[in-house]
Amino acid sequence: MTEKNENVTRRGWIKTAGGLVAGLAIGGAAGYLAKPAEVVQTTQTVEKTVTETVTAAGTQAAAYPKLKIAAINAEPRDDLGWGQQGWDALLQAQKLYGADIHMTEGVVAPSDVIRVVEDYIQKGYSVILGNGSHTGEPLHTQGVPLKYPDTTFMWTCVQYSDPNAYSFVYREEETGFMQGAAAALVTKSGKVGVVLPAPAPCTYSFQNGFILGAKAAKPNVSVSKALVGSWVDPVKAKDMTMSMIQDGVDAIGHYGCGCQLGIYEAVEKNNVKVFGTFYDQSSLAPNTLVFSVHFNHWQGLNAVLQDVFAKKVDGKLLPANYAAGTYWNIPNPQVWNTMSDDFKTKIAYLESRLKGRTNTPGKPGLYLIVPRIEYPAEEKDLPSPPKDIFG
Repeated sequence: MTEKNENVTRRGWIKTAGGLVAGLAIGGAAGYLAKPAEVVQTTQTVEKTVTETVTAAGTQAAAYPKLKIAAINAEPRDDLGWGQQGWDALLQAQKLYGADIHMTEGVVAPSDVIRVVEDYIQKGYSVILGNGSHTGEPLHTQGVPLKYPDTTFMWTCVQYSDPNAYSFVYREEETGFMQGAAAALVTKSGKVGVVLPAPAPCTYSFQNGFILGAKAAKPNVSVSKALVGSWVDPVKAKDMTMSMIQDGVDAIGHYGCGCQLGIYEAVEKNNVKVFGTFYDQSSLAPNTLVFSVHFNHWQGLNAVLQDVFAKKVDGKLLPANYAAGTYWNIPNPQVWNTMSDDFKTKIAYLESRLKGRTNTPGKPGLYLIVPRIEYPAEEKDLPSPPKDIFG
């Protein structure tokens, strides 16, 4: 049996987000977070839920205790991005372990995060995935895991942990570094750009990594930065990307989240090279996207579930980087096949170094030397970029 409530579709998101923006201004003492939803009374409500209840195939799932796993997202589950990473992780848990899964989308405000999570716990959900820094921040600071010691939590993007809460923090500086280096290699104008949604440790880590990667590949390249100020404002993201392009930027990286569709509309319209984040996003910008850096939420969630099954829950920081197999590049054949052999060779080599798998003497994995800087550093205040990244 399968039951699905209404959900926000990828293409519908760009329309819905326009009504959200006024009510999702960034603020609050916790940082990186939106205003509480209680004050947003005139905007369209986008919190949606998706439930899957199925009979798992085979005997493998029957060997595991039955779990109820829930996730909360700001973005829709079918966005070919951050939201879909969370949903895919739940689907894997359903497929392999027979778990009952449920997701609530459109949750941004910290008060709503806590409300939705506590509602799940009251309904018997024993594993909670908080998909984004806007979830882990209020859950940890408000002591929610400690209040519910029999529930296991995993959140992403913030380096907090509790005895029953795991932190799956991606090394976004690595993905930013990869995209920055690639953008510097393809630019003809000498100007590249990076677009962020909301301010957060993860987004600034990506931006700073992008700058270091671009400067490592081409020291004289100019890097433009844009901060949308919202996780879910594709309209403003498009405008800011267009402004970059009008200023001569011809290669763009991003940590787009719910802003990514606006970025892709701008680059496709102007034939500007772009690089994807979180998922294979070739279909979102088929004519301009060179490659995507694919993330893997399931790796983190599965590690947590193994501890749950073994009854050895001990909330901790879980590794998430190229070396751990959490990232990999997925080329868009339509554009990738037009790139030079030199470009392809350099990107493949850089990926292998970030994974720490090269056989070149004296060339350790770059993950050892790409720093994580979680605040909006000025270029002059960043450390010197690594040298000779392509061998």
